[in-house]
Amino acid sequence: MKVEAVGERVSVLGEAPHWDNRSSTLIYVDVLKREIVRFDPQTKTESVVTSQDGRIGTAIPYAEDSSQMVVCIENRIYKLDTGTQDKTLLVELTESAPSRFNDGKCDAAGRLWTGTMPKLVNFKKPPQGEHNLYSFSNGSLGLGAPQVSFSNGMAWTSDNRTMFHNQSIPGTTYVYDFDQNTGELTKILTRVQLPTKYPQSCCFGGKNYDVLYVTSVSHFPKTP
Repeated sequence: MKVEAVGERVSVLGEAPHWDNRSSTLIYVDVLKREIVRFDPQTKTESVVTSQDGRIGTAIPYAEDSSQMVVCIENRIYKLDTGTQDKTLLVELTESAPSRFNDGKCDAAGRLWTGTMPKLVNFKKPPQGEHNLYSFSNGSLGLGAPQVSFSNGMAWTSDNRTMFHNQSIPGTTYVYDFDQNTGELTKILTRVQLPTKYPQSCCFGGKNYDVLYVTSVSHFPKTP
């Protein structure tokens, strides 16, 4: 397997990679620079799609129009027009503990899944189940899994019957039974303790898409 750096940009905190089939480009966010970035593997160029005034957790194009994106910024979810840069507020979240949306992905039915994490992380006193995993569809935000400490990336098996969800704290990947029709997480199948302190995002890859890859971070930079 060949591993190489494909772009010259150095992200402060790169997260939430999403492959856009229509443009054959990779979209990801730089959380702390508050930017959405598009990488074109044909030209090997990176361009900033937008800069925002809050930390961006995830950005995913709409199926019907790739110039429109659903974007999580701090504790709000917006519809962003990348052409005009206009934002439409879809939902604003208030939890008992100060929080923001982090990494997110869409399932095969088009629901946005995203979880929350502390606005400021105190590793001397790490969060203990004060946040949640949510699904967003048809203008409504639903609770997917409660008592999450530090939500991060997620992925599904090819048959859409199993969902994986990373929690950077306590450093565990949770594996759920998943009902694609209802979007319900029916039960936790297992918890996978990883050989890293802070797992981040995850996705399936390999020739048969049967290998789950999980990224991690060695330490978290101070957040503004």
